[in-house]
Amino acid sequence: MASHVGDTSETSIEPDEEAIRTCSKEELPKLIDKLWGKYNFEPKQKPPQDGLQIHFRQKRIPPNFTSRLVWTFCRRRFLTDLIAAVNLARSLGIRTPPIERAEKIILDGRQYYLLIIPYIPGESLQNLLPRIDRQETIRLAFQLRDMLETMHKKTNKYAGGIETLGFDARGKFRRRDEVGLPTGSTTGRDIARIVNFWWGHRRETHGESRMTAEKMEWDIKNGPLTPKLPLVFTHYDLRPCNLVRDNKGDLWIIRWGHAGWYPACFDRASMMSREFKDKMVDQRWKLFVSIANSYEWLIESKAVERMERRPSFSSNDRMWSARLGLTKSQYPLLINKWPSEQVRYRPV
Repeated sequence: MASHVGDTSETSIEPDEEAIRTCSKEELPKLIDKLWGKYNFEPKQKPPQDGLQIHFRQKRIPPNFTSRLVWTFCRRRFLTDLIAAVNLARSLGIRTPPIERAEKIILDGRQYYLLIIPYIPGESLQNLLPRIDRQETIRLAFQLRDMLETMHKKTNKYAGGIETLGFDARGKFRRRDEVGLPTGSTTGRDIARIVNFWWGHRRETHGESRMTAEKMEWDIKNGPLTPKLPLVFTHYDLRPCNLVRDNKGDLWIIRWGHAGWYPACFDRASMMSREFKDKMVDQRWKLFVSIANSYEWLIESKAVERMERRPSFSSNDRMWSARLGLTKSQYPLLINKWPSEQVRYRPV
């Protein structure tokens, strides 16, 4: 019997899924669009007027797959670190779907990563929180806490992406690589100095808000993050839309594009950035966040969140990074006013 639109029988699904696995990367985008219309899981959106693809667009294709498009601009390490993060998470028993296929493609003159990922039947917490009760919120929070405790036992000597130990400019720890953090040798002490610096930036901490050498030294020594915090395996993007409850009631973590080796408080900071307009739902989310993080890292995560709210790039960032002692060897910067011994030049 010929298949028809909306038919999800095994005979119609298997050839399509095999085609997704085996077709050339040049044919893959057209095949995805064709299957997206065939199964009618969601209405097709009209393309934007300028004809460019929507970044991070996700499409449900045959019943067992979704596709996701990620713009490669300023994210040259994205795919390597993403695959390493997913593989590490799965090896630790964390519930997350594998990456079935990943290709670098060109659409409308732009380069993208095209990801094929198994579909998890269920709903995200973004949609669930307004409907579930307090008891279910607590149950799911304990599931995430168990997964985070497992992840945070995995440590590393240096910070950055899971495999490359780098910092892409469009990552959450954004533009740090461009202004001074050396790839493969950034320590927990370095991360603490950066977060503490931005925690005190333009705030009256050491008796004044004006930035001076004395104030900067006071901020980085007395800020919320201690230099001895271990660098652990973090997801660093635990928004409700990235937490999915499947049809069996188990919680899954998806989208590992910002994962890396950071202090554990970075995970809580990524959750605190989300607020719901409905007060009851927002209180439920805050309860979820507190339980999932074992009621830890509140002050530290606020400092990380403050750092993330800074402008994405400033011409002064290299100067501050140099004064913190983090300047790259290929970006030397002379400091006349403050002690030059703070600056360290090291290879990338």
